[in-house]
Amino acid sequence: MRNHRAWVALCAASVLWAMGCERSAPGEENSAEEAQRRANEVIAEQKEKVAEVTEEQKQNAARAVEEAKDTVGEAKQEVSEAEQRARAEVAEAQANANETIRATNQQLSEEKKEVQSWAMGEVREVDDMLDQTRAKAAEAAPEARSSVNEGLDEAKEKRDELVTELASLQTRADRDLDTWKDRLDGEFDRLKARIKNLERTL
Repeated sequence: MRNHRAWVALCAASVLWAMGCERSAPGEENSAEEAQRRANEVIAEQKEKVAEVTEEQKQNAARAVEEAKDTVGEAKQEVSEAEQRARAEVAEAQANANETIRATNQQLSEEKKEVQSWAMGEVREVDDMLDQTRAKAAEAAPEARSSVNEGLDEAKEKRDELVTELASLQTRADRDLDTWKDRLDGEFDRLKARIKNLERTL
């Protein structure tokens, strides 16, 4: 019985010694250190990749800004060139119109030239009256301004109709000029009276 107890105690001591060795085994300590070292390497690699991606994004953003600046610059240049072309085309069109007018005037008889000169004077007078009344209306109360501007728009339409009719002067027979001029004279008088009445309401 005494020997059996001694044997049990010896076995228990052996187990405890083995457990102690298992906790502090050098191989396992080395494995833990290796795992931690690898983990540290992975973390470092991931940080480096993140830094590379962030730098690439910054570079891409900078390139995008430069490309946008270039695009805006090109658009401005295109607009400037388009404006220059438009101005040149307008100038050319006006020059052609002036040339056509001069050629037309040379073909008109003296009587037609007199009628044309008189009619253009009437048109200028109407234009001046329209401009003056519209400027005066701009300083009036909103309700009055709206009513007068509406009437001036209608008067402008009538003025344009008369100018269009004046373009037919070249094709009219000289014998009809007096009758035609008298009718236009009445139209211009009524138009000017209409504009004066609008002005009086201000």
